[in-house]
Amino acid sequence: MTVTPLTATGTSCLSRDMRPANAVLVPLAEASRKRGVASTATIVKHRLSLAANIEKDDDIQCLPGRTRLETLKVGLATRRQYLTMLWLLASWAMGTVSTTQSGDPNLSRVEACLFLKEHEDYDEVLDDMTAGYIDQAFWEGAQSFQGGRLMSALGWLLPRHQRQGTGALPRMHQARMAAIKRAPGGTRLPLPEEIVYALCMTICYIRCTRNENFNPAIALLLAYHCYLRPGELARIRWEYLVPSKTSLGSRTVVTLHPIERAAKSKTGDFDETVEVDLGFLAELLNAQRLLHRAGEPFLEGNTRKLQALLDEAQCLMGVEAVLGRQTLYVLRHSGASVDTWLRRRTQDELQRRGRWKSSVSIRRYEKGGRLVERLHRFPAATMAFAESSMTKLGKVLQGRCAPLRPPSLRGA
Repeated sequence: MTVTPLTATGTSCLSRDMRPANAVLVPLAEASRKRGVASTATIVKHRLSLAANIEKDDDIQCLPGRTRLETLKVGLATRRQYLTMLWLLASWAMGTVSTTQSGDPNLSRVEACLFLKEHEDYDEVLDDMTAGYIDQAFWEGAQSFQGGRLMSALGWLLPRHQRQGTGALPRMHQARMAAIKRAPGGTRLPLPEEIVYALCMTICYIRCTRNENFNPAIALLLAYHCYLRPGELARIRWEYLVPSKTSLGSRTVVTLHPIERAAKSKTGDFDETVEVDLGFLAELLNAQRLLHRAGEPFLEGNTRKLQALLDEAQCLMGVEAVLGRQTLYVLRHSGASVDTWLRRRTQDELQRRGRWKSSVSIRRYEKGGRLVERLHRFPAATMAFAESSMTKLGKVLQGRCAPLRPPSLRGA
């Protein structure tokens, strides 16, 4: 199959305007600077960085026949997931693979998108293709959420098949709903607070043996304390961690999704704030803020590296063997569940802190019994390590004492 590579320099892959993004945006930024319009210049600068990002990091620079802005409808991580989903579907539909769980290594993401775009106007063909794919994926043991992801990915590539479009894929929808009903997705069960602190302590120990700082452990604790989604944690800048003095002691106010960075929240909001009211964590953040530049990211590296470090800590501590692999997203659920169980915050405070639109969302965190049950699955040595971590983690993060050695390494 011969495919013309998609260009990264035009506003649309099929448009006649092939001017680079910088040719348009840089003069706008310069004009804004001369007029003294700081806010506009900041926004244009951010959009330039988006253009550079999509050229450097994406598997596909621009969807076929679409503009860059349309391609940027979803974030980089989601674009990669969507492209992989579309690649798997195209590989299976073209008959180059016999399973839905792996794609054709000789088929590029670009070729996959072009293949599916050829069928955009043939609803029955596309409907049969997607319904068949979901059916086989179900019997091969795929998780039920894949049908929803496939539907979202198709809507991103082919807007005609979005909810507001004119396309219709009823069999795909029915297959997706059947998969959800027959194999409902698992619920993220919360981690007990003691285990969260123990994981942070284990990460401190790992980083100490490598002569590296404790930023990942601080990031995990912040995500747990403030109910942060992984994407929110990755986008925090030091300038948005602002010290606040109250009669109750040191506090830090975290601004999420600042409007000048043009990155809204999952629920479509800007300028959401969360207060860090855990004393030693607020003091630590306020002190470290002085050591970093304003625009510097709070998280060193990215969430994939942080997840890899969390995986290493889980393995070392034995968490994976007892509870299974835990992801960064479970920290958001764990913080809310522990605060609910210990009655640290009211339901209204929990809802505001978690930035949930509906109070119904809070009910899923009323799982105090599961917290206790999951904690008592661990052996006595791990329980003792977790309790010690609860009392000493603050001093370790502040550099006042050395990290504790995980039980699995004692005597090694």
